[in-house]
Amino acid sequence: MPHLYDLGLAHCVTDAEYLTELLLRHKDTLRRLPLSDIQLREGEWDSLFQNIGGKLPALRTVKLRGFLESEDWGCEYSFDIAASESRRISHRRDAVENYILTGGQWPNPRTLPQQTCYLWEQEGYEPPGLPESDDRTEDDPANKYSYDLVDARI
Repeated sequence: MPHLYDLGLAHCVTDAEYLTELLLRHKDTLRRLPLSDIQLREGEWDSLFQNIGGKLPALRTVKLRGFLESEDWGCEYSFDIAASESRRISHRRDAVENYILTGGQWPNPRTLPQQTCYLWEQEGYEPPGLPESDDRTEDDPANKYSYDLVDARI
């Protein structure tokens, strides 16, 4: 798949090393990455995210939903599934999604608000995303973050 644009993975078991290699192999074309209910047989999510953070230059949208588990460590992440009637903000999820998009400093869970709240309870909330640039247009489906077919599929 030399022109992989959208890679949605849900309800599967894989290895961190394999998934990292797959994502980095398609770093020049991959624009959307929704992940939901995935278990790692080997490896850890923190390491996987740190290995890809900021290294996928074409990536515009990341969605982490459901459960991301590691067989060795139990449930490391638990992300709410986005639903149109009850979309919730998860500051940890948002910080990890931003890290995957931009790299930089790995988010420290101790510095993030612990509560999860509804969108309408948080004034001025900005979903994870990249700064505006010339190669991003508002109508490009890869730039949409709101509830969409990706959430419906997951």
